[in-house]
Amino acid sequence: MGNRFIFSTLLFFILMACAGCSGSGTAGTSKVTVSFGQAAAKGSATAKTVFAGMTAAATSTGILPSIVKKITITVTAPDMTDIVRVITVAPGQTSASDSFAVPNGSGRVFKVIAQDNYNNTPYTGSTTVDLNGTDTAVPVTMQEDVNQAVTAKLYQYFKDTIEAKGTALTAADLAPFYATSFGIHDGLSRTAAIDFDVKDYKFGDILTKGMVSLTASAKPLSATVGSPVKVTGKGFFKDGSYGFPDDGFIMIKENGEWKITGNNFLAAIELRGITSQWLGGPTALRVESGLLVRVEDRGNAGLTSAVVTGPGLPTGGIVLAKDPLFPQKMQLGNAYFPTPPLSTMQWEMYVMADASLAGIADNSVYTFTIYDSNNVVVETRTSTLPRRPWLRSEATSTSGYFPALAGISPISAATNGHFLADARIGSTLAYNVSTPTAFQSSWFDTSLNYYGWDTLGKAGYYFQRDLLLTDTSVSLSSTLPVLALGGSLSVTAEDFDNRRQIQSIWLFNGPVSAAPMSSVISFMTTTAQVTGGVTSPAAGDIWKFGAASPVVTWGGSLLFASGVEIFLLADDPQKLTAPITSGDPFPGSIWIKLTPTVVPASTGSFTLPVAVETLGIVGNGCRIMVVSTTGDTWALSAPFTISP
Repeated sequence: MGNRFIFSTLLFFILMACAGCSGSGTAGTSKVTVSFGQAAAKGSATAKTVFAGMTAAATSTGILPSIVKKITITVTAPDMTDIVRVITVAPGQTSASDSFAVPNGSGRVFKVIAQDNYNNTPYTGSTTVDLNGTDTAVPVTMQEDVNQAVTAKLYQYFKDTIEAKGTALTAADLAPFYATSFGIHDGLSRTAAIDFDVKDYKFGDILTKGMVSLTASAKPLSATVGSPVKVTGKGFFKDGSYGFPDDGFIMIKENGEWKITGNNFLAAIELRGITSQWLGGPTALRVESGLLVRVEDRGNAGLTSAVVTGPGLPTGGIVLAKDPLFPQKMQLGNAYFPTPPLSTMQWEMYVMADASLAGIADNSVYTFTIYDSNNVVVETRTSTLPRRPWLRSEATSTSGYFPALAGISPISAATNGHFLADARIGSTLAYNVSTPTAFQSSWFDTSLNYYGWDTLGKAGYYFQRDLLLTDTSVSLSSTLPVLALGGSLSVTAEDFDNRRQIQSIWLFNGPVSAAPMSSVISFMTTTAQVTGGVTSPAAGDIWKFGAASPVVTWGGSLLFASGVEIFLLADDPQKLTAPITSGDPFPGSIWIKLTPTVVPASTGSFTLPVAVETLGIVGNGCRIMVVSTTGDTWALSAPFTISP
């Protein structure tokens, strides 16, 4: 009887104790829910974890930042074993939640860290709650580490998007990373900037390098909370190379996400130290050092000139003016050319004496003043040079400063490796390279440049490739232009930290035969064209390098002239579309005279006395003109090809 009473009493107290317990927990625990990007259980509008930096609209809807890929919840207290919960966030997932049991008691510390895929921790937060067995939604206010958040966003931009997409990258892939309030950046609108970056990444070789790590630092542009930040840093690649935009870029918070925005400048500028050596020019070797200065009007805003001032420059600075052939560029004028003029980079390399270079202090500031066509200042910009360029004496007295460039074989016995034909334009050029040994290069690239004409009559072709620091050989393919007359090949090594570069330039000469060039056919008196008078070369013919000397043939009324002279076009083929009605039919056009003396017209043919590859002409818009020396008739060939 007594034992039954004791048992009944114990059962009563147990039932009474359980009457206050939640049905979803177990004795001694509470069910807790931590929610991200959504309201917590039981419809509570406030019991959710909010990420710092969200707008009011983002907070009300509860958005999970796209950079968050893993959330770790750790619960600790002195009287319990630590609990660790990990939530994996899938791409595109905007909310996450976890419910689990925690022992009852006071001082339960909930610590939350949110990470990306690369162990960056942009968000952390913690809160302390007491648990008594009641279901509880635990809200944690997450604080943002801006540097980590920006770094995570850049990983998402480069690794998860650009590298992942590769050559399939589109503007739609990059658009989410650019603020809708973008404005302009170096003259480019949001759409133009995205397109520019897509082309840069899609068709460049940076994707083959494979980024392995990234560091970024975000500096607020004002004291206002939530102001835009200027981002600087470095991206490191698997070959040891590294880099970043010279002056960084701007990011802003838009609906809880860091996005790239414009710098609101109309002009694009570039300033760095440069040291160059030219191989194969009139002298065996030329070395110069100075400042590389570029200004562009990429958005066609009507910018026409710029004045650059700073240490080592003339008192009034140096002036760059719009180039008629490339109206988006402003370039140095004749007044700033060295003597003798440079073989390449004439319009963007300001050559300076070693004494002037030596006086440039670290972190010197240069000012760019940009003008419109009315000579009104449109904007003023500055650029900081971390260190002066290398002196000539430094680069030449110690071996290993210049990158190696060698192994370019002559295309035939008639050339020496520096003829235009040796550039293999329209084919594949193979050569050997290596980075300097006197300093640690941060970047390595190569480019083939040649000038001439395309179908629009504009000059300039450029093929560039980013190299691995470990590369020792390169094969570079190029397309056949309408007409090319000269070119150069370069390899460039960069010292990113000090913003300077050093390069070796291999020159491919223009016309180097004894045949003279002329812009005047002096003996012409009429423009009596003999249509079809030149029978060879014909349309589709190829004058191939290394082949037997070609033959020029003519017929019709030209056969009855006393003599003829033969010319090869060395100018824009567009100039030949409309001959004038008297005298020289194409005044001002540049020609190479192929005939050393007058050829009797009645022979009807002329065999080229020199190898084709020595003429310095490459392209598929080549033209031959046969002219009667009596000045009454002339004939023009169909376009033909000179190529490898």
